[in-house]
Amino acid sequence: MTNRIRTTLKSDKELLADGRGSSHEKVSADGKMVVVKWMDTSWLNYKEDTKEAGYTKSQVLHLLDFRMQVAEALIRGSKERKRRGRPSADASGHSEHHHRAAVQIPGLDVRFEQEGHWPDPQVMTNSPRCRLSGCKAKSQVQCSKCKVFLCLKAGKNCFRDFYHK
Repeated sequence: MTNRIRTTLKSDKELLADGRGSSHEKVSADGKMVVVKWMDTSWLNYKEDTKEAGYTKSQVLHLLDFRMQVAEALIRGSKERKRRGRPSADASGHSEHHHRAAVQIPGLDVRFEQEGHWPDPQVMTNSPRCRLSGCKAKSQVQCSKCKVFLCLKAGKNCFRDFYHK
C-alpha cells in the first residue's frame, strides 16, 4: 500500500515514550483523509483475557483479524444522521431490479456483547434465509442492531442461539 498522504507519523518508540493512549494524526491537504496512529494495549489485553478464559491457540484471533473486528465494530457503532432537505436526483429510486444488499455477520465482540439485540418483525413477500450456520429456514425476524435475519419460532429459536456462546 502506498503512502497517500506523503508524510510520516511518530514511530512506535516515540508513542511508547508518550504513554498509553497517546496518538498522532495527519490530515491530507484537501482534508478528505485522516490517518491516526495511537499507542494501545488492547491486543495484549485480548491475548491475556483469552488465555485466562482457557481458549486454545486456534480460537485466539490473529492480530490482523483482531484489528479488523475492532474497526468493523467502530464503523457499525456510529449512527448515520438523517438527511435533511429535498432528496437528490440519484435517490429517486428508478432502478428496475431491486436486490437486497447482503448483510455481513457481525464480529464476535458485537455478537456476544448481550446488548441491544432485539428481534424486529418484518413483513415481506420474499423472506431471506436465516443466517445461523446450519439453518436453511426463511425468516421474517431481523436483529434491530446487526440487521441479520434469524429464525424465531416455537421450538426453534435461532435468534437466541446466534447471540449466545
